Amino acid sequence: MTEQKYDTLTTARSLPEHDTGILPSSRMYLHLPSETAKSTLYYAPYIGHFFLTPSYVINRDNYDYYLFILIENGELQVQYGGQTFVARARDIVLIDCKKPHAYRALCAATFRYFHFDGCSSAAFYDMLTAKHGYCIHLAKQVAVESAMVALLGLAYNGLENEFKISAQIHIILSELLSQDTETDHPQDALITEAISYMEKRFNEPMTVKELSDVVGLSPYYFSRLFRKYTNLSPHAYLINLRITFARDLLASSQHSIEQVADRCGFNSIQHFIRCFRQHVGCSPREYRKQTAGSITFDLTSNTSDAIRKEVQNL
Repeated sequence: MTEQKYDTLTTARSLPEHDTGILPSSRMYLHLPSETAKSTLYYAPYIGHFFLTPSYVINRDNYDYYLFILIENGELQVQYGGQTFVARARDIVLIDCKKPHAYRALCAATFRYFHFDGCSSAAFYDMLTAKHGYCIHLAKQVAVESAMVALLGLAYNGLENEFKISAQIHIILSELLSQDTETDHPQDALITEAISYMEKRFNEPMTVKELSDVVGLSPYYFSRLFRKYTNLSPHAYLINLRITFARDLLASSQHSIEQVADRCGFNSIQHFIRCFRQHVGCSPREYRKQTAGSITFDLTSNTSDAIRKEVQNL
């Protein structure tokens, strides 16, 4: 790849707060790791889901962590390691942020990401980039995408979830290392399509028949294939999506428990509370109390100066 300088790039810190290219629907979660996490676990100080305009740009000499980006839509132009390349939908970008790096949206784009370090992160990063390079398009990404959903769902919790966060990061890194870059298998593409459909409509009534029709399979075969790729039934995966979004609303909004249940697609408050307790280990009301002091925010004009600085440093 030809090395190229970003002559027109502007350092993110100098961008006006209304022109960072990060849409208000974006989410970023900040967690300060414990000493235990730093010494024995993988940890993620930042986890986020960004919706971008073409004005989004980052240009840094160094930052403390490794960076994992999973692009959902659009394109990012990345400059790193003496290379310039374009990462597209379903591509994964890996960057050691301790080295100079820059990336920008070439169009409206969406990506999920986390900064990480700890445990054997450096060894994993070196092995991954030696095998795949800095931009990865894998044959099978369903396990990685499922772990990313779980990671976002865990982003609110404090120290009691550091072990679970570490486990999901390990799954992601292990999956990347164990797979080869090949042409997508048709079955993988079908499951990815079904998951995308579920993520867009998770708060609506949904049946296995509806999902199987979307990808043109029989309900029985679709269910078997879905479980093979995700280790979950379609129904269990849908509930996980709803609980993930419910955690978001409970931690970051003033909606009542009944409103959260309705917005997340649960047909009754009793069903919502029962599912939430099974997945999270506490009631929605208890969870809201636990997360009241966590550092969770959306990217709006009301963001404090301290948090805004963190956003512009990402």
